[in-house]
Amino acid sequence: GFMRAMFEIEIVPPRNYSIIGFDNDYDFAPYLNVSLSTFEQPLVKIGETAGEMILNQIDGKISKPEVKIYIPKLILRESITVLK
Repeated sequence: GFMRAMFEIEIVPPRNYSIIGFDNDYDFAPYLNVSLSTFEQPLVKIGETAGEMILNQIDGKISKPEVKIYIPKLILRESITVLK
């Protein structure tokens, strides 16, 4: 919505601003007037790990909460100016 409103008043990325999304929506991000840069999370892996952790907790294999960290992947497209 923000990008559409800015296009209507001729303020466009990356000339006037940079914009980046999260969760890399393959359905539309690459196909916008200016394709949207995004971060992609390993959603399947996160879901699998969450399921395993719940089952392990139910089975008593885990006595305290665990922390898992996943690094998102940056997908650069036309919506940002990359500084060099």
